[in-house]
Amino acid sequence: MRLGCVVLIVTAVSGARFASADEPKKLFIVSDSLTAAEPLDKVMKNRHAKVHPFPMEAGKYYRIDLESKSFNAYLRIESADGENLVANDNGGHAFDSRIAFRPERDGEYRLIATTYAPGAKGAYTLSVALASARDILEFKAKNLPDFAPKERRPVVEEVKKVMADKGKILDGHDVLLAFQVAQNLERVGFPNTIDIFEDLAKSFSLAADSQIAEFSKTLQGAIRRLSLPGNQMHLAGTKLDGKPLDWSSYRGKVVLVHFFASHFDPARVELPDIRKMYVAYKDRGFDIVSVSGDLSAKSLTKFMEKEKLPWVCIYEPGKNTQPMLRHYGIFTLPLTVLVGQDGNVISNKVRGAELQRHLEKLLGPVDQN
Repeated sequence: MRLGCVVLIVTAVSGARFASADEPKKLFIVSDSLTAAEPLDKVMKNRHAKVHPFPMEAGKYYRIDLESKSFNAYLRIESADGENLVANDNGGHAFDSRIAFRPERDGEYRLIATTYAPGAKGAYTLSVALASARDILEFKAKNLPDFAPKERRPVVEEVKKVMADKGKILDGHDVLLAFQVAQNLERVGFPNTIDIFEDLAKSFSLAADSQIAEFSKTLQGAIRRLSLPGNQMHLAGTKLDGKPLDWSSYRGKVVLVHFFASHFDPARVELPDIRKMYVAYKDRGFDIVSVSGDLSAKSLTKFMEKEKLPWVCIYEPGKNTQPMLRHYGIFTLPLTVLVGQDGNVISNKVRGAELQRHLEKLLGPVDQN
């Protein structure tokens, strides 16, 4: 699973029921334990790992599950020569991991059982089965960006049909599947994305499980966000000093609304570029408002003290899901929205060099002296 809207999705499914139907016959199953004696994983630093070799045939779809009641499972697959091929830390249940995998060649593959949290240990079960039709659909949804444009539409239509057919019995696996599709549709700029989100939102609104039905609101928020360009943007929240944000005071400025979470590496990586634009344009009428999706006020406070960001950040302590992230159905962090001096949104997806091009056009070129 790519770094994404973790708060929204985990909140939606953490206590929800999961279907057990469509379970394929196991080809391989082993119960084992991770201990301090195991070597450290080369990808997940400071995490103990154990390798389980397993032969697979090219072209077949396999489902590999790593389940544990002791730790948050993280599953990786390597080629026989140690190349990291795929990884996952969420199999639908809170602490399990699942990968649907289609080998490109016959041979032995290395299944790596490790943990999401550093130093975690305990018992686990690793199993391999031929993938079910549902597993294959999940594989296609996850890898949608790698498909040719004409191959994407059938996958999307199949996902929509599955959701519509299940109706009231939609479960947590369905939330994760719909989330993966929604995230990738945005990523590739798929035509008629809003229409697809509307269909999915309608299906989830009918779910009998209230937690599952909540995902409909996330999709509605994403529709609201995708409709922002050319329209006014609503923004509200509490600043870190405890005072409410006065969004109207930013009228007349060009504003970058920066959705982020301090524990996500991509958010930290892009900060120097954002800070550079702030320094260059803050005296010309440019400002930034960050909207934190952090899971705890403590981690956000520590981050802000370290980075000393000179602009406003809003955050609602004690909320499992930050209101503005849900309001705009944020699937992936970081995400930026550029608002013009008239309050209308210029772009709902502006990063890096594109931000500088917009600012040069709106406020003039950067002074090179």
